[in-house]
Amino acid sequence: MGFIHFIASQLTALWVIQMLEEAYSITFLCRGFPKNRMKALRFFREFGIIFAVLFLSCFLCLYFTPSYFIIFRYPSFLLLTSVYLMMRAQSSKNAKLMLSFSMTSGAMCISSLSSQAGNLCSALQPGLLPTGVTETLMFALIIPYAIYLRRFSLKDYENAIPNSGVLLMLAGSVSIFGLLVFEEYQMSTSNVSMLGLIVLAFSMLLAITMIGVYVIYDMCQSRQEMLQLQNETERLRNEKEMSSMTAATLEDLRCLRHELKHQYSYIKLLLSQKNYQELERYCARISGTIPTQLQTVDCGNVTLNVLLNMWIGKARHNGIEVQTQLIVPPSLPFSEDDLCALISNLMDNAVEACQENGDNTIRLSITPWRDYLSIVCSNPTKLTSIRYAGGGILTTKADLRLHGYGTRIISRIAERNNGMVDYSITEGWFVAKVLLDMNMEGGMSNETHSNCCL
Repeated sequence: MGFIHFIASQLTALWVIQMLEEAYSITFLCRGFPKNRMKALRFFREFGIIFAVLFLSCFLCLYFTPSYFIIFRYPSFLLLTSVYLMMRAQSSKNAKLMLSFSMTSGAMCISSLSSQAGNLCSALQPGLLPTGVTETLMFALIIPYAIYLRRFSLKDYENAIPNSGVLLMLAGSVSIFGLLVFEEYQMSTSNVSMLGLIVLAFSMLLAITMIGVYVIYDMCQSRQEMLQLQNETERLRNEKEMSSMTAATLEDLRCLRHELKHQYSYIKLLLSQKNYQELERYCARISGTIPTQLQTVDCGNVTLNVLLNMWIGKARHNGIEVQTQLIVPPSLPFSEDDLCALISNLMDNAVEACQENGDNTIRLSITPWRDYLSIVCSNPTKLTSIRYAGGGILTTKADLRLHGYGTRIISRIAERNNGMVDYSITEGWFVAKVLLDMNMEGGMSNETHSNCCL
C-alpha cells in the first residue's frame, strides 16, 4: 500500500504523457506504423506492455533511490530498449545494439532539452506556459527521433555493420549520461544564460548523435557495396572457370564420340565384308585403348553415356563411388551444351563437396518423371541449412565454391529448358533436383545437335 500511495502522490498527467511518448517511440522503432488491423493489435499490445514496464521501472527507481533517480532511470531505459529490440527487431545483433545506444542517447538529450527548455521558457516569459506543458511538448521530440532512427534499421546490411559503430554509440551514450548527471546535480540554476548554454549543448549533442547514426549507416552502405563488388568479381571468376571446365569437358566428349564413330564405321564395314578374323583382331586391338570410364554405365542415350562415364571415371580416380539410377530416352530435346554444362556442374559440385568433407559416395539419378527429365544428384554434407543469394546457394566459406556459382548456372539452364531446380538437405545429404521439360517446343535432339557439331 505504501508503494501505491507513493505512485498516487507522484503521478501527474504530464508524466504519464511523457512515458506514453517513450513507450510509443520504442515500439515504433521496432514495429513501424501498423498497416492493418492485425498488426495494429500486435502493435498496441506490445505498446501497452512496454508502457507498463517503463511505468513500473520509473517508479521503482524513484521510490527506492530518489536521490539517484537519474542514475538508474536511463540505464533501465537502455536495458528495456535493448531487450525489446533483441527480441522483436529484424536486424543483426550489432544493428540492434547500435540502435539501442542511439535511442538512449537521443532520449537523454531530449529529456535534458525538455527540462531546461521549460525552465528557460519560464525564465524568459513567466506565465506563458506552465513548465510541465513546455517540457512535455519538447519531450514529444522523441517520436520524430524514433522515426529518424527507424530509417536505419540496417537489416539489409547485417554483414557490414562494424563493431566500431556500436562502440562509438556506447561511448556517446556514456558521455551524454555523464553530462546529464553533472547537469542534474551540479548545474541546477535559474540563470538564463546558463540555461541557454545547457539547451545549446544538448541540442548539439542530439545533432551529433543523429549525424553519427547517419555516418555509420553510410559506412555500412559503402562496405556492403564493396562486399557486393567483391562477390560479383568472384562470381564472374568462378563462372569463367566453370565455363572453361564445361567447354573442356564438351570438347573431350566430342573427341571421344568422333573416335567412337569412326571405330563403329570400321566395325560395320568388317561385318558387311564378313571379315570376322580381322574384326576379332581389331576388337582386341582397340579394347585396350577405350578409356575405362566409357565402360561403366549405359543409360540408353549416347551423349549422356559418354559424359556420365567420363565423370564417373573422374570420381573413381578420386576415390569416390557413384551410385546411379539411369533411365534415359535415346533422344532428348535439350542441346548438348546444356546437358554437358548441367551434368558437369552437378558432378563437379558433388565431387568437390566429397573431397572437402572426406566422403566417398555420390548418388546420381536420371529418370523420366511425367513430362520431365528428372536429374537428382546427392552428396553427403555437414551443413544443416541452405542460404540463398543472387539466384544461387550461399553456404560457409569452405563450401562457397562447391554450391555457390555452379548452382546459378544450373538454375539458368533449367529456366532455358522450361524446368525448375530445388535444393535441400535430408538426413545429412545435400540433394540437388533438376527437372527439364521433355515436351519443350523448339527443342533439338542430341543426335541432330551432335551431327552439327562433329
